[in-house]
Amino acid sequence: MASAHEVRPAVRKVERGAHDNVRLAAMRRTIVPALALFLFAGCIAGRLPTLRTDQIQVRSVGVAGLTLAVRLIATNERHSETIHLDALRVRARIGGTDYGEVDVPQSVDLPPNEPVTIETDIVVPVGNLPELALLAMSGPVPYQLEGSAHVENVGWTVDFTYDGEVPQQQILEAATPVIPFGLLP
Repeated sequence: MASAHEVRPAVRKVERGAHDNVRLAAMRRTIVPALALFLFAGCIAGRLPTLRTDQIQVRSVGVAGLTLAVRLIATNERHSETIHLDALRVRARIGGTDYGEVDVPQSVDLPPNEPVTIETDIVVPVGNLPELALLAMSGPVPYQLEGSAHVENVGWTVDFTYDGEVPQQQILEAATPVIPFGLLP
């Protein structure tokens, strides 16, 4: 005959097993939808368009800021249906200073496997034109753009970077009206 001491561990083992089954069922209810969401997000992310810079030119420099003429080539290579880009977001660094992000409304449909040219002007607000002019005293001022495209119903994705230079003469000519006489060459 078994003693009470010997029976108790068997009962505890059954209770622990039942509790483990409840926890396992709860984990399955949580993990399966999370895994499905993760896989779905991966499928969408794998279907984002590609964007490359084709040409960026400095159009003007002035009190309003630095105006860049931007031409991008967007291609919907990974999706069998037309997708829609509804905005561009560009972060600009000029002469080592971060001038923040600029949102550019841009509505473009991207049919499958057809490159589409996107042309737009981006105005980067330059808060201190005299400071930019001082940087230009030693030559062209470097800038870097980091851009992303907003794909409708998916979100932002970093798509391109571009490094260029603002010509010295453009900055100095733009800064002449706002810098005291004699400070510029």
